Amino acid sequence: MEKYEERMTIDEERKYLHKMRIHYWGAKSRKQRSELLDEMEQVTGKHRKSLIRLINEELARKLGSKTRSSGYFRLSKRT
Repeated sequence: MEKYEERMTIDEERKYLHKMRIHYWGAKSRKQRSELLDEMEQVTGKHRKSLIRLINEELARKLGSKTRSSGYFRLSKRT
């Protein structure tokens, strides 16, 4: 019988990582940071390197482009 684990949404994950980022930066030793990474690994299901990258970068979501480029459409109309 498989154990069902509910995954976090992206927004929930970002909120969690934002809170943990403060603890991670405030950790006084490498051992404390390692323990925090272990906990974050278990909670999020992400690898350590991914977590470190996420902790060190801006956690704000980036908005994508809302309009599509019509470059090909314009070129195909000419011929």
